[in-house]
Amino acid sequence: MAAPTVEVVEDDLSEVSAKLSLLLNRLRDVDRVKRRKALEEIRSELFSDKYSSNTAKLNKVYGDLSRPLLKCFSDPVEKCRALSIQLVLDIIQTTQTPSELLPYLVPTLVERLGNNNITESAEELRLDLVNLLAIVITLCNKAFVVYMDEVVQILQKTIVDPFPDVRLKSCKCASDLSQVIPAQHFHMCSENFVPALLKTLSHQHSKVRIVAIQAIGDVINHGSSKCVEDVVPHLAQRYFDQTPQVRLAVTQVIGMWLLELPDRYSYFCKLLPLLLTSITDDVPKIQQTADELWSKVGFQYEKENDQDFKDRLDFVTQQPPHYPCDVVRPNLGCRELVYRHMSRILPALLRDLTDWVAATRVKAAALLYVLLLNAEDRMTQHLESLLRGLYSACGDEETSVVNHVMKSARLVGCFVPADAWWHLMMADLESIPTANHVMTLTAIVEGCNRSSLRPHLPAIADVLAADDVCRMQEVRFQQHLVSCIRTVLNVSKDDCSSISAQLFNAILSLLPLIENESSNKQAHEAMLELAKVQGFTDQWHLMELHMPDVLNNLHETCNGWSSISHEAKVFTTLVTESGPVIGKHLNVVISIFEITLSKEKEAELRLKLFYTLAELMVNAKYTLDSEGMFAKYASKLLNSVIVPNCSWQAGRTAAAIRTTAVSCLWVLFQSGAVTPQLYLRHADALLPQLTSLLEDDSRTTRLLASRVVKQTLNLCGDALQMDALLGIYPTLLKRMDDVSLLFSAG
Repeated sequence: MAAPTVEVVEDDLSEVSAKLSLLLNRLRDVDRVKRRKALEEIRSELFSDKYSSNTAKLNKVYGDLSRPLLKCFSDPVEKCRALSIQLVLDIIQTTQTPSELLPYLVPTLVERLGNNNITESAEELRLDLVNLLAIVITLCNKAFVVYMDEVVQILQKTIVDPFPDVRLKSCKCASDLSQVIPAQHFHMCSENFVPALLKTLSHQHSKVRIVAIQAIGDVINHGSSKCVEDVVPHLAQRYFDQTPQVRLAVTQVIGMWLLELPDRYSYFCKLLPLLLTSITDDVPKIQQTADELWSKVGFQYEKENDQDFKDRLDFVTQQPPHYPCDVVRPNLGCRELVYRHMSRILPALLRDLTDWVAATRVKAAALLYVLLLNAEDRMTQHLESLLRGLYSACGDEETSVVNHVMKSARLVGCFVPADAWWHLMMADLESIPTANHVMTLTAIVEGCNRSSLRPHLPAIADVLAADDVCRMQEVRFQQHLVSCIRTVLNVSKDDCSSISAQLFNAILSLLPLIENESSNKQAHEAMLELAKVQGFTDQWHLMELHMPDVLNNLHETCNGWSSISHEAKVFTTLVTESGPVIGKHLNVVISIFEITLSKEKEAELRLKLFYTLAELMVNAKYTLDSEGMFAKYASKLLNSVIVPNCSWQAGRTAAAIRTTAVSCLWVLFQSGAVTPQLYLRHADALLPQLTSLLEDDSRTTRLLASRVVKQTLNLCGDALQMDALLGIYPTLLKRMDDVSLLFSAG
């Protein structure tokens, strides 16, 4: 029964061949319609159902048809070219020996796609031709080896085609070709694909960029790795791509190279920073992918170098006790990789921290943290350059850069022995301290272990309390200095008892300089925290502990104060902030007032200190007289401070001093510290000054002098001598005509 069937099939094929011969002749007709219909009839005849089970018999027919059909690729009519391309595609997918068509197909594709100028004008047809090439590559595999030069010529042009879909498909062709062609053959021509692929990396369509990245990965992985150094800068730029899928593609390619690239050991220093950058990406999927790849790279590196790591693998060091929270420690291979290449990575990374492009600085700062996390204590040998980079970057205008840099500085404190980093930082802080230095010190101390910090606390406190540090006028410096003091207190806790005096002096020196409300509040909180680490419940006990030494130091220098002296500001702050504690040290306090308010001192200094004295005497019960001892010093205040400053001198400043002096006198009477006996002892000196003050040009001075006279009469009554009353009466009578005092006499 089989023989007749074969005979019938052979007869049918002869009939088909005859029909096809007639149709092929019509392909050369000048009438475009006839050519199109001929192509349609060839398709319907060739792929009819009656030959579907005998495709092997059609192989000879396919071979005869291919050359005439390939000529139709150059037909002037777009529809005819499209039909011929589709027909050849169907033939190739149907025939059992597609490689036999390559000698005719490849030159035709070169003619249509591989010229310098675009031969095929229709975008859709160029896409069809590239699809045809892709299918042929898949079907023919190794048979394409002899046509590699032609394929390279084609793809070099189509990868940069104006039509995005052609680019996309061409990149996929390059990837497929790299995988089907044996490495020893593909290696020789792989470099030719790279320039065109690099041009496509910046295409406006994200899908095209993704396949271009994947193609570069496959081409270099299966071919020559000489282009890695040329490609890495372009891939690094893709980390700034706004499309997460593009950044993910770069991550996967870099991970593949680190795991599979034959020459990967030569390029670790180039590739490691790129993969580590992905670990800090904003997209969780990219972070997870990068973490997994990095872990695989580390384990593979361990396995490949197991003899070098044998001792360390057998006796794996435990995780440091002060290790950052919520962070998984990288494996030994990862840590060793970073250590061995850090000397080449870190200098370039620190340069990027000062780049003029903000996005570059952000990426560099994020990478620095991951790099130091893997380096651990081995960053110590790079500490000097690292600290310089941290100083520079922590003052960046980008908040994200500062945050990453501060995290990196905490890692320095966590992993590097305090002996190493403090030796370098102390020299920097003692030379030209800046806000960036203090900011970096704060972060390092925050990451430091309490026990390792303890031996260096005295030196740290001395630096923080140094005059050129705690007297800085810069607002930002003051903010970070307060933050640094609070960090030291938070980390060292009751260990700070031994440096309490230095920290107290530092805070006290800062308070009169701080103008920012928030910083002022933090400084007061730091004072309270310092009290608490010493077991005190409030700051008054802290004041009581350190006030004697501070007052004695101020007393030694007060004779040389001027209105701009920092010590005068510190004294003002101390006596106003000390509350009831000042009552226990009146002897020194009054002595300082006596010296600094003498008439020989600068007028502006006296004016400021009189305001302070008046403020203290207004609340004398809770300040100067908290111990009930203020009355003993009232005589000294009257005789040496208040009365001499009530005498007339020319000038507005002198007038203001007289006003504050008489206001202090008024407050002194109000406080009850002036007794009749005390007043009578000083009446001879005081009454003439009051008489003069009643005629002062300042309304406030005249008013206060009138009130003091009234208080004097109420206090002394008949005890005053008649001569004294007769002396002041005429002047006081004139004040009855003083309109400015008419409604203020009470």
